[in-house]
Amino acid sequence: MTRGAKIAIGCLGAGCLLTAGAAAVLVFGIGVGAQWLKTKTQAFVGHEERINAYKKQANAVSFTRPVDGVIAEDRLLQFLEIRRRVSSVYEQHRPQFEAMKNKEDADFGDLRKAFGMLGDVRIALAQAMAEVGMSEEEYLYLVQAVYHSAWAAAVEKDSGKPASEAMGEIMKQAEEALKKSVEAARQEGVPGAKDVPDSAVTTAQDQMEKAAEAMKAIDAPKANVELFRKHEAEIKKYTMHGLELIGL
Repeated sequence: MTRGAKIAIGCLGAGCLLTAGAAAVLVFGIGVGAQWLKTKTQAFVGHEERINAYKKQANAVSFTRPVDGVIAEDRLLQFLEIRRRVSSVYEQHRPQFEAMKNKEDADFGDLRKAFGMLGDVRIALAQAMAEVGMSEEEYLYLVQAVYHSAWAAAVEKDSGKPASEAMGEIMKQAEEALKKSVEAARQEGVPGAKDVPDSAVTTAQDQMEKAAEAMKAIDAPKANVELFRKHEAEIKKYTMHGLELIGL
């Protein structure tokens, strides 16, 4: 805001009369702001029209979720082509993105930059899906399936076992530790330990066993884990931190 506009607003607050010059500055400032907002609104509408047109083309491609959850390699390669194109746009804005992420007090200028950056990325994504031939539903499915496979592969690499088995063992260890800790507390005469009924310990153990059984659902299909490892370098290369949270 210009100094003249601030003076004009200050006079209004104090109940004094606007000078002709201050009034002119205030009107001019409001006019410029309104024109800026109109321009940005038109640009936003134009972007959304382009995005919707691309999405309509992309969503014309049919997609059926695989019953076994296995990712077809040819579709993964198409997915990576989309990620490559979007990543090239994302990288252009990375310095701005990093600067805003590390800034404690964001201002209106930061908001405009973030809005513009996300707009560019959204257009790039919609255009890439349309040109490659992949619907939004399939793209979002692959985002989830690929990064689920990445997590499962990491767990298996660290433990040498499938994710469900590794997590199940942790739950089993917790179950045994609970039982031993209660027994030790009773033997040492810890106040209140003898008041803990055996049924409470048994119930806790049952819950842990059920949780361990439920862990089987977190496993990714073995074929997906192997496919991830085959294309791991490229998948990681096109990971755009933060944008997955908003479906990009």
